[in-house]
Amino acid sequence: MIEISVTVHFHAPFRVATGRAKDGYDAVLDPQRIPASTLKGVMRGAATEILGLSPKSLTRLFGSVGSASVWAWDDLELPDGPGKAITDRIRIRMDPDRGIAAEGGLLLAQELWMDRSANFTIEQVAATSSARADAELLAAAAMAVKGLGASRRRGLGWITAVPQIGGTAVTASTAAAAVQRERGTGS
Repeated sequence: MIEISVTVHFHAPFRVATGRAKDGYDAVLDPQRIPASTLKGVMRGAATEILGLSPKSLTRLFGSVGSASVWAWDDLELPDGPGKAITDRIRIRMDPDRGIAAEGGLLLAQELWMDRSANFTIEQVAATSSARADAELLAAAAMAVKGLGASRRRGLGWITAVPQIGGTAVTASTAAAAVQRERGTGS
C-alpha cells in the first residue's frame, strides 16, 4: 500500500476554527491539530478548481456520498514549542450606507502563528489498479493548495505543501505530468 507524506510550511498566521464560540471569541481553534476533513476538503477544492479534474476523477480520488475513497487522510498535528503562538484578530464590518459598524459586524477570532513545519499523511487503505497514478494526482492536489483556513484572501493561511510518495519527493514536473495524463484519459 502507498503512503503519501505531506510537509506543510506556514508563511502566515492561519485560522481553522472548531466551529464553536468560546470565552467571548466568535471563532476558536484547536492549537494541536488541523482535522483530516479540512485537509481533504482543501485538496479536493484544489483538484477541482486549479487542476480541473473531472467529477469522475474526483470521486475516484476523494470519494463521494455512497462511494468511499481508497485513501485515508490523517490530521495535521501541530508541534508545540517556541515559534507557535495564538493571537487575536478583530474584524469590524462597516455599514456602507451609514459609515458605522454594522449590526453584528464585530468578529473576535483566534489565529495561530507557526514558524515550523508540520506533516500529515494520506494512506492507501484498499487495493486499486491506479494507485501510483492516483498518488501522483493527490500529490499534485496537495502542491496546488496555497491557503488553509478562513480568510485566505486576506493574507491568512498561506502555505506551501511538499509531498513525498513512499519517501521520494514529488517534483512539479511529475505532478504536472500526472494531471495531464488524467485529463487526457477523459476520466
